[in-house]
Amino acid sequence: MNTYMSRKQAVVQQPPLRRMLSDEYIRIYHRYALKRWRSEPTDRIVRSLQSGQLEPLWVAEDGVVWQGNVRILVLEERGFNVNCLPRCYPPRTNWLHSSARTLSTRRLWTLLHGSGAA
Repeated sequence: MNTYMSRKQAVVQQPPLRRMLSDEYIRIYHRYALKRWRSEPTDRIVRSLQSGQLEPLWVAEDGVVWQGNVRILVLEERGFNVNCLPRCYPPRTNWLHSSARTLSTRRLWTLLHGSGAA
């Protein structure tokens, strides 16, 4: 993150959000979630992305969205400025353990401990 001082306070400039999943991928593989979130009001979607919720907005330090891609797409379709949303930056190990169901045991071990002997 880039930090610079303004006259009155320090301002932290966050990188713009970039969805990990493309529009096409979301429309094909997450169509039911997309339909559900499109039926929700904007303020409810924004609240669901806040820290402390069941599935908050998880973002990598470079702005890539790990969790909340469908909701971000819906907000973008509505013209909402998604870059002003509060972000969660959980440690990388939390991301790996949350996606452990989709990773093989060997791949998870490699990501957590490196390519050394298991």
